[in-house]
Amino acid sequence: IQQTGAAGLMADGLVGLLGDAGPRALLAGLFVLTAVLGQMISNTATAFIVMPIAVAAASHTQVSPAPMLMGVCVAAASSFMTPIATPANLMIALIGCAEGFKVEGSAQSVGEHTTSAVVQSIFTVILIDALAALFFMQMDW
Repeated sequence: IQQTGAAGLMADGLVGLLGDAGPRALLAGLFVLTAVLGQMISNTATAFIVMPIAVAAASHTQVSPAPMLMGVCVAAASSFMTPIATPANLMIALIGCAEGFKVEGSAQSVGEHTTSAVVQSIFTVILIDALAALFFMQMDW
């Protein structure tokens, strides 16, 4: 993104939009951009996409890139609002939806289904981790 010049173009647009309002507004703009993008793609990928833009925007406004990068990292880490943001959220959401639709009756039934969903989620994570480990051992990675 830096080599193609896209980071500079995006930073120019962001600085043109928010630069007159000061570095705090630029930081807020980077935070919102990262948080919104992080709801659609992986938070790690979001951080890697927005970091060069943050550095370029900081150099355009002649401020330290450290606070801008910290804001990007915090925004990327807060990507928990949708299941797409992280694979663990997606696994929990799928199991929770399947179990949640079965809840009927008393509070005891809700508790039983919640416990079942938590146990299934833990089992699913352990099973997927074990299968991935076996796959990588077979591939000698």
